[in-house]
Amino acid sequence: MIYVDSNVFINAAINDSDAGKSSRKLLTQLIKGQNEAMTSVLTIDEVLWALQKERGKAFAAEVTKTLLCMRNLSFVDATRSIVENAIEIYGSEKLNPRDSTHVATMFAKGLTEIASFDQDFDAIKEIKRVTP
Repeated sequence: MIYVDSNVFINAAINDSDAGKSSRKLLTQLIKGQNEAMTSVLTIDEVLWALQKERGKAFAAEVTKTLLCMRNLSFVDATRSIVENAIEIYGSEKLNPRDSTHVATMFAKGLTEIASFDQDFDAIKEIKRVTP
């Protein structure tokens, strides 16, 4: 089981470079049942915002609806305890608030591996970042 950061979904949707291709490959592996993944429900907000800025609301909504139905991808609710832990992580690590929430979500679910292009996660010794 791997945690998937929002930038993987964003790259898969709009990027034709290597980052987009590798992101689409990871998502295809999920669909085919070759791997399982989790992400926070807050990832949908990040993806919607980024895709809306690039391609408009209709495109953003369509992509995120597809993500919500993706096989082998689970969404974790942002519970009070996850948010409280995220605030602690935010205060002690060099992460922005949303990345702190991703890490707190991973900790809550016992995950140690994140698919992401964001090198900021490399500072968290308890997790391993994997570039798709």
